[in-house]
Amino acid sequence: MNALQNGHFDSTTALAWATFTENLHACLRSLPRGDYITVTAAQASPGERGVRPYIDVAATDTGALITVAAIPSLLYPDAPETSSMDVQLVGFGWLNRGKPIADGSVIDLTRTDSRADTALVAEMITRAFCEIWNVPHPSFLSVWGVAADGVSSGPRDLQRGLVAPAPETAMPLDRSETPTEVPAELGSLQALCQLIGRRVDPHTVRSVCTDGDLDELKARAVALHRSAAGQARRSAAAGRDDSVAALANLARTWLSVARSIDAAMTVARHACR
Repeated sequence: MNALQNGHFDSTTALAWATFTENLHACLRSLPRGDYITVTAAQASPGERGVRPYIDVAATDTGALITVAAIPSLLYPDAPETSSMDVQLVGFGWLNRGKPIADGSVIDLTRTDSRADTALVAEMITRAFCEIWNVPHPSFLSVWGVAADGVSSGPRDLQRGLVAPAPETAMPLDRSETPTEVPAELGSLQALCQLIGRRVDPHTVRSVCTDGDLDELKARAVALHRSAAGQARRSAAAGRDDSVAALANLARTWLSVARSIDAAMTVARHACR
């Protein structure tokens, strides 16, 4: 299913991505130390990457999350656009070289985040598969969990419903920034703005926000923009370079959402005159 149909966004696809992202966030919040998950596109066999785009997330003993992403130009060296894809990956916050493999080459990039930034990590994983690897729908992704004890490993279904994080391992978040509190309409618009990299047209806003109060949704989008921008500034001041670019991108996305809603409200006002 394409995200854009007849020039307008498919809200069903946006909702699918929003659900996947929220479930991934819940999964990462409760990921036990020593465990990791592998997200791959068109995975060939359970639990194995194969020659496929992949992103791994491991929970370290210190509580930090280390995210490892395949370098596009090394995964597909003969593809014409992989160099620009490498640049995008760095722009999304994967700044550090991964560990060399047996032949000494480095095939992936890493980023390190605190457990409090799991929402951001989930957001950037979704963006990487959508914008870098051009995955059209989360049904093309496979998620496999690997437990430290080797017993509870297996597939993770992050595409239906909402996965509740385990309360004993979930880390506290700022309640004002909890993704599950974002209205569904905003989640869909955010997914769209991420996919196309700009604001959406008024027709799409009206189709997604059929029963929503546009004034309230705009105010919420502005608040989320300011929150992400503030986090970006604090991360920059603290020298957390891995998070700055990703948070800045998130802030721009929420600003695009707010501007999209504002444009739809302007069109509606003119239509009433």
